[in-house]
Amino acid sequence: MKKYFKKDKPINDQIIGFKAKKAHYPEIGVFKSYDNGIEEVYIPANIDAEQVINIEYWFEVPQK
Repeated sequence: MKKYFKKDKPINDQIIGFKAKKAHYPEIGVFKSYDNGIEEVYIPANIDAEQVINIEYWFEVPQK
């Protein structure tokens, strides 16, 4: 199910799937929320981070 950051936020360090605005396919990343208020999704596959404002939607990845 698609979720949107305006309504729902993942838990810190939660693994999520997400679709960035300029990407063709969804990606997998880890939601990070820092003490200074910065929120981003870390993408281990390419050692990069995507800003929340660039994400169209996100969805939960089942843990098991």
